[in-house]
Amino acid sequence: MRKQNLFLLLTAFIWGFDFVAQHVAMDSIGPAFFCLLRFIIAGTILLVVNIIRKKKDDNKDYIRHGIILGVILFFGSYFQQYGLITITPGKSGFISSLYIVFVPLMTYILNKEEKPTYRLWIAVIVALIGLYLLTYKGSSAIGIGDFITVLSAFVYSLQIIYIDKYAGTVDIYKLNCVQFYTCAILSFICMLITKESHSFLAIKDCLWPLLYVGVIGTCVSYTTQTLGQIDNDPTISSLIMSLESVFAALSGFIILHNVFTTKELIGCIIIFSAIIYVQLPVKKKK
Repeated sequence: MRKQNLFLLLTAFIWGFDFVAQHVAMDSIGPAFFCLLRFIIAGTILLVVNIIRKKKDDNKDYIRHGIILGVILFFGSYFQQYGLITITPGKSGFISSLYIVFVPLMTYILNKEEKPTYRLWIAVIVALIGLYLLTYKGSSAIGIGDFITVLSAFVYSLQIIYIDKYAGTVDIYKLNCVQFYTCAILSFICMLITKESHSFLAIKDCLWPLLYVGVIGTCVSYTTQTLGQIDNDPTISSLIMSLESVFAALSGFIILHNVFTTKELIGCIIIFSAIIYVQLPVKKKK
């Protein structure tokens, strides 16, 4: 296996275990407070990295793009974190992975550049069937945690589209530093608006999950993702990173002993099949 693919596999592994760490932290602190602490840690690490790099850059567009991305990231992160209060890490992982299906659909809606192919529409329909099986409880079609997590996947698709369009034009380290600090500020504002408890004594109860997500799940995974995508096939990259949902389910089972019902498991398999299908290369006619 190429070293780039090993980096991407490590990225998917880290992201998968992120869901368990995030879920465990919800036993001690609220979602907005967790996001605040997470992105302060990540932003501070990148700030130190930028200071060490001493790279002068006349292009200040990273500030504007970083703020916009920070706003998007805040909603995506907060929704995902809020959903983890009531749903398992494995379930959250598979629902969150729907962003892969949303990206090409939202790209067309926003840019009108390419019409959605029949492959995309099939993937959307199949993914919705899988989502229904994964979230249906009998009394209601979808729970609040499931719905909020779907919103998170939708928001993350917008972030990916924005990054794809603008991130290549600016210094990525400075961009992410601004993005993380913007997200931290918005998390603090959200914490005040919702009157969420923010006792700093509670941090000690979730210190290790917090450090894992802030350091490993944000800074390290960003580095491994970047190394993995250099000179690599985009289709292969996205397929490997799709394993994030599988690792989320495995980590939830191994660490928290979460088990899917038969119906939920079928839903996961259907969603994962839609994700793989939408990423497979299309054979062009000669």
